[in-house]
Amino acid sequence: MPTSGQLDTSWGPISFELADDVAPESCQAFIECILHGEYTGGQFFRTVRSDNDQGHPQIDVVQAHASDEKPARKVRHESTQRTALRHQEGTLSLPRNAPGSGTGAGFFICLRDTPALDHGGKRNPDGEGFAAFGRITEGMDIIRRIHSAPCQTGGPDPYLEGQLLLAPVVIQTASVTRLDLIPPT
Repeated sequence: MPTSGQLDTSWGPISFELADDVAPESCQAFIECILHGEYTGGQFFRTVRSDNDQGHPQIDVVQAHASDEKPARKVRHESTQRTALRHQEGTLSLPRNAPGSGTGAGFFICLRDTPALDHGGKRNPDGEGFAAFGRITEGMDIIRRIHSAPCQTGGPDPYLEGQLLLAPVVIQTASVTRLDLIPPT
């Protein structure tokens, strides 16, 4: 059975379900960060949309990170080619630079179907795509509000220019539940 969970944010709750069966390493890294309290105080800090996207093809995502500043364990890249997961509306995925540089201490959520983020897609120059590992089950209305929130002008580098939220949305608590561990009622 899949792991489910919730992010309680300053804008309301967001529920998710993880694809433990096909992306176990990405899911486990994310779960470990939640269980160690690293997402408490974390935040949704970045939104990428047509008016601020510096990449090609354009994408629509919101990105969050844990609050802990210690380096998180790196995760072997679980390509969508191997998992058969796709970057669709509501998909949870790991940001990365090179394959294997993703960690459970950050994630992004797609606001629309985005095959450019899958294996073979053109968004990442190496063609390996990103590691999808779950999906939002409730709270996409909150994700859409975050996506349309005002952003700062400028950024720490040209690629992030205009993508950092003026007022990041705080993750107050994060929790997970293994559905197969709950006794039947």
